[in-house]
Amino acid sequence: MSIQSIKAELPSLYCLNLGGLIALTVLAYFYRNPYAAFFIPILFGFSILLFLMNNKEGVSIDILIALSPAVGFSILVLMMYTGSALNIGLTNTVVMYNIIALAFSAYTCFKPPNRYTINIQSVRDISMMILPVIFIVLVHRAVYTYPTDNVDNLFHATKIEYLLKYNSMYPKTVPVFNILTYPGGYHSIVAYIISITKTNIPEAMKTFRILAWILFSLGVYMFSRTWFSKKIARFSILAIISTNICYYYLIIYIEPNFTGFYFFLVALSLSYSYLNNDDIKRNLHYFYAISIIIVTTTIFVHPYSFQNFIAMISMYILLTYLKLLVKKSHITFPKNILSFTIIYAILPLAIYTALNPFFIMVDMKHLILQRWITPHDTVTFLRLLVSWSTIRNGNYAELIFMVLSGMYIIFRDRSKKAEYITLLAFFMFVFALIMNRLTINVRIPFYGTAALERMYLWLVPLFPVIIGMGFYYSHEIARDSKKVSIKAAYILLIAGFFIVPTWGTAVDLISAESNFYVTPKVMEDFIWIEKHVPSSYVLNSCYSDPTPWLPFFAGPKNSYTVMFNKRINNCRFNNLTFNETITYLINTTPSLSDTIAFIDTNAPSLNPLEFLDKYKILRINGDDWIFNLSSRDISENMKIARESLKLCSPTLPGNTFEFGKYYIWGVTKRYFYITYFGIEKNEYYAWVMGNQAIVAFNPCREYKGIILTFFVNEPMFINITVNGAPIIVNYKITEGYHTMKINATLEPNQINTIKLSKTKGVLLIKNIKMGDGQDDP
Repeated sequence: MSIQSIKAELPSLYCLNLGGLIALTVLAYFYRNPYAAFFIPILFGFSILLFLMNNKEGVSIDILIALSPAVGFSILVLMMYTGSALNIGLTNTVVMYNIIALAFSAYTCFKPPNRYTINIQSVRDISMMILPVIFIVLVHRAVYTYPTDNVDNLFHATKIEYLLKYNSMYPKTVPVFNILTYPGGYHSIVAYIISITKTNIPEAMKTFRILAWILFSLGVYMFSRTWFSKKIARFSILAIISTNICYYYLIIYIEPNFTGFYFFLVALSLSYSYLNNDDIKRNLHYFYAISIIIVTTTIFVHPYSFQNFIAMISMYILLTYLKLLVKKSHITFPKNILSFTIIYAILPLAIYTALNPFFIMVDMKHLILQRWITPHDTVTFLRLLVSWSTIRNGNYAELIFMVLSGMYIIFRDRSKKAEYITLLAFFMFVFALIMNRLTINVRIPFYGTAALERMYLWLVPLFPVIIGMGFYYSHEIARDSKKVSIKAAYILLIAGFFIVPTWGTAVDLISAESNFYVTPKVMEDFIWIEKHVPSSYVLNSCYSDPTPWLPFFAGPKNSYTVMFNKRINNCRFNNLTFNETITYLINTTPSLSDTIAFIDTNAPSLNPLEFLDKYKILRINGDDWIFNLSSRDISENMKIARESLKLCSPTLPGNTFEFGKYYIWGVTKRYFYITYFGIEKNEYYAWVMGNQAIVAFNPCREYKGIILTFFVNEPMFINITVNGAPIIVNYKITEGYHTMKINATLEPNQINTIKLSKTKGVLLIKNIKMGDGQDDP
């Protein structure tokens, strides 16, 4: 048999899929592999789509693969909600789902309903779609850490925790009502992974955030494939690799929103197929049912994805209607707009409302009336976003591809003019919303409730499509041209797109991860706490603190009550605010049974020096201090602290990655731009973003002078105190770099402190040098 006639009949494909499903189930259940659990619904969805194909023509295999996750995960999400509504429980629902998946796949293997062939072209299509996806996933897997901020991801982890705790999508008690009202599509998928593999919540969330790039990539491919062409789809999925906005730092926080991008693109693809009666609609049985459950799940994953789908497909319908109106053939399009509205809007909303009744109680008011201004709702920040999505990291080729995409529609494929104008119209719509936010800020139901930054990110899944279109057009020009200069220009353009931004993109990826709080050192401390303090109350800072993640990493036998959590308890514990609690502890020094304090000195944090002479130190590990608030035995405290803060070098750099333990309070250590400047420009600073900061160290010898080198971003007044003695008081400085010489004695074998205070702005410490006098530091 020649390679050009390679064919595989559908029964073998059915059985191959069954074999894969069995292997994944074994890996998930017996080897506790969360990656395997993620793929079970995808193969189940693929089995269903194979089964539902028209016996005569079928649907292209690449489209089936791209659509499979939407089908498998949609059935899972709706089953999880339905099972909870019927009091079956999440655990039993998960078991039922997996049994149905295996039984259905086995049935279709042994009794295949139809035949389908895969030729060499199909293999080529699959390869050109899957290989870029594998590369994208591997890149993110190499960089991604646990998603442990204490705002968005902590909230999502808490929702997952309560779903599992009460074995229901409707937990009986919740710390905040928003856990009930927030759509649970993403959370039910992560809960499914945990139910099978028994992995902890952060590990499951990390797994999902890595593999969610498969969904995003397949969504981009399917949308480009249905709205434009297979060739543009191939270039669009390649374009993801170097599309700047895909590496924007906020994306790491908004996993439900990011997952929603995939469902948004699939919903657009299915509705487009419906309107144009293309191969997918004609050759897939129960197309309407598939559309309904996927669009319904789009709402469950994130409502913004649904409302943006409605906006964009409405624009397409209007444009197509106007085009046909001009040709006086509008009566035929669409044949039944009412049925379209029922399938793609009314029924999904009805199902969502029935399964999530809290939506009506709270979310509707929130989505219709909410209006606020955030610190990022500025023209300056909009410029940053536009720059990030066009020329960041020297990726000017991306901007050229965007221009070429418009030229492609004008000169090469005018038949897709309505589709392209729809893309541009949606971009203009989003920018109109942003302009409204920046100016008069009129209330716009649903669409006007998001912050400027979130609005702009609605465009993320469409950027690779537009860039991919220009990429394809440049390829066509170079292929058809006989001029060497044109071909050389194309090669340079490709190099400019894929090679030039590589370093900058890597820096962006790594820097974004620095926004998360559970570092390897923190993980060491969590393991230590589990081993030595199996259960306790844990005093912590309410802001930028990793402590709320301790219960999620701890084993099932351990019980920890973290006192403060801004998102969950609004920084209150036992009806006391965070500040009231700290003041009480410092001023009265009570002995609290079964209580420890975990202090990660990333600002804003607790000040460990305030506890040093009051409670027993259990452990100091780099930036982290652990105190036993049940013990007043401080006999070894100073010895432990001196040993930890010993500094024999006369220079203390501002590099908080290596010397962060000395910047003991008021210094921000985990932030995107701290890592970015360090890696990209080799400029390391200790960032003082609040009003005060303390540097503490134990020098190996006596010093008589200090030289402080720092940068400030605006004029301000500063104060400097050394070992409690005011040295500089209300000194006005201008924007820029400064070097200040300070006469002060630093004693060896004791903790010396330098306290800086400022009135506003940001102060960046370059280094602190110590010497024997003012002129000889």
